[in-house]
Amino acid sequence: MQFTPQQLIGAGRYSATTRIGNWNEDLMLEEARMKDYRAHKQTGGLSLAHRRKMERSNSRVPLSYWEDGLVRYNSYIALEHVQTSGCLACDLWEETYSGSGEFVVSVARRPSNPSARTTFCIVGPSGKQAGVIKYGEPFRLMANEALRVDEVSNTPLPPLYLKSVLKNERYMSPVSSNQSVFLSTAVDNSTLWIATHGDLGGAEKLLATTTPISAHDNIGLVHKMTGVFLHADAKFVVAMDFGAETEVCCATAKAFGKSFNLKHERDGARTSDTHAKETLSPNLWRLTLATSPDAAVECRNLPAASTPEAVLDLMVQSLSRSSVWNVRALVQTLEESNANGLIEREDLKWTIKGLEGSKPLRDDQYDLLLDVFDEGRKGYVRINRFVDALRSGALSTARKALLDDTYNGLVGAFGDVTLTVLRQAYDAGCEAPFQSTTRTNFWSLWPTQDPAGLISRQEFVNVYKDISRAIQDDSMFDQLLKNAWGV
Repeated sequence: MQFTPQQLIGAGRYSATTRIGNWNEDLMLEEARMKDYRAHKQTGGLSLAHRRKMERSNSRVPLSYWEDGLVRYNSYIALEHVQTSGCLACDLWEETYSGSGEFVVSVARRPSNPSARTTFCIVGPSGKQAGVIKYGEPFRLMANEALRVDEVSNTPLPPLYLKSVLKNERYMSPVSSNQSVFLSTAVDNSTLWIATHGDLGGAEKLLATTTPISAHDNIGLVHKMTGVFLHADAKFVVAMDFGAETEVCCATAKAFGKSFNLKHERDGARTSDTHAKETLSPNLWRLTLATSPDAAVECRNLPAASTPEAVLDLMVQSLSRSSVWNVRALVQTLEESNANGLIEREDLKWTIKGLEGSKPLRDDQYDLLLDVFDEGRKGYVRINRFVDALRSGALSTARKALLDDTYNGLVGAFGDVTLTVLRQAYDAGCEAPFQSTTRTNFWSLWPTQDPAGLISRQEFVNVYKDISRAIQDDSMFDQLLKNAWGV
């Protein structure tokens, strides 16, 4: 029985939706930016960016090597196209016409050495699978990590996966008008693929399921969500910055001629759901591995994987670039924001953004960080948990002793430590080396604004604990305290 694509993946349900906000202005801004980009591209104004793009795209990367020639999860492979003898390639500087965050793929001439744009990593649906990949098992094709590095912060960007969606008025391959294929950060069923044995037909193709995939096999890659083969035909040429290359889309190639399905069904040699025909050359691919261990030697200089702790450090660095008081200002704002101890994660995100200096965090880094504190994914963050994590490791034993000595000196000189006493003892000249662009009112950082209000030892330590988080050098912290209080 044959099913339509809508029956296979389920049709969308009716829902009445209304756009709100400045959506038209955002759309026009995006179109204007794309227009400026294409104008610069046509006039050669992007020569430096073009040279850097070529260097990164064609940089040498390793392929995985296995003595038995079987393809495994987390292997780096080149996806060779049998008909054109080229290989699947990506261009992460060229977005598709359908929207931002989606990048074009094509079949390029196979380079003499594996390059970043022609090498992909095979990952499992959950990203944790290991072992040999078998026919019929779903997997994802991920773009090489060497292309996904933020040059500004030297941190990894979110991975990109080979994706396809049903053909519609927005998504369509530009030359052949077939189902489009591109790279996207989405992690859903639209990025899952299944390998079928390309040299077999009839029942043998089905019997090959659950057998290991070899690097020498010709395979067909079926898009799991739509059931259509990954396709490339030499007659469909697209112009890329790397030259003329072959368009990649999803389309199942069919040949003319009778296959005697009814006769074989009558004889019992074939059932109606058996894929009787062999995979044709536009749908044939080969998962290529390294031919020697030397070609599998790691030669990439990749940044460390992003962790919540690393992102928290990057956030502190961004806050501290304009003023070392900003970490304390953030804590003070959070502690005064809500009496129930909770804050919406979006409010927290934009509170941090309001204090950031240069090199702000990306949205994916915010998601990685705030997911840790958003218990049960309810959209709320417990303020005390976030503040405790922010202060973690901020105060060493030596700095704590220095703060105690400073507070003891204030007590010995003035008696009770109040906000008025602190104003009398404080030398504002100490702030100049520690504030570059943003001028923060130092007295707004204290827990009380009452001139006669007492400042306890713990409150004094907490204020400077947050300031200490933004100062890495012990001698600079020592200088700040001595210049500020003269103790």
